[in-house]
Amino acid sequence: MAKVYLRKTLAGLVPDNVDAEDALKKVKLGETVSCEIKKPRNYEFHKKFFSMFGLALANQDHFPETSLGKTQFYSWLKLKAGYVDYYKDLINGQPIPEPRSISFASMDEIEFQAFYDDVKDVIFDHVIPSATEHDKHNFEQAMLGY
Repeated sequence: MAKVYLRKTLAGLVPDNVDAEDALKKVKLGETVSCEIKKPRNYEFHKKFFSMFGLALANQDHFPETSLGKTQFYSWLKLKAGYVDYYKDLINGQPIPEPRSISFASMDEIEFQAFYDDVKDVIFDHVIPSATEHDKHNFEQAMLGY
C-alpha cells in the first residue's frame, strides 16, 4: 500500500492530496489498515536548528574548554542531548556512543522539535552557562528569521 498524507479536520482524517484520495479508495469499507502517525519535517525549522547551531559554534570559541571544530561540536551536542546509540567495543566490551542521524527520514517533526529543545538546553547549560535570561531572549530573537 502507498504512503499517504492526511489532514485532520472536524470530520476526522481526510486525504490531503489526489494521490492519498486514490490510495484510500482502494481500501474497502469496513477493511482495517494500519497507520503510523508522523508529522512531516518542516524545512524552515530544520534551518532554524542549524542557525542555532551556528550561533552556538561561534560562541563556544569564548570557552576554551569547549572549543571544538564544527563536526566535533555537532557530535558533542548530540551526545550531551542524549541523541546517541551505543554499541559495544569488540575488544573490551565498553559502550561506544554513536550520534544519531537527524535526517528527515530518521526523525519526524515532533521528534525534531524535542531534539531542538534538548540541544538548546545543552547550549545554555554547558556552552553558555553564564547566559542571563536577557541573553537567552536575544538568542531566541536571533532565531526568529526561521
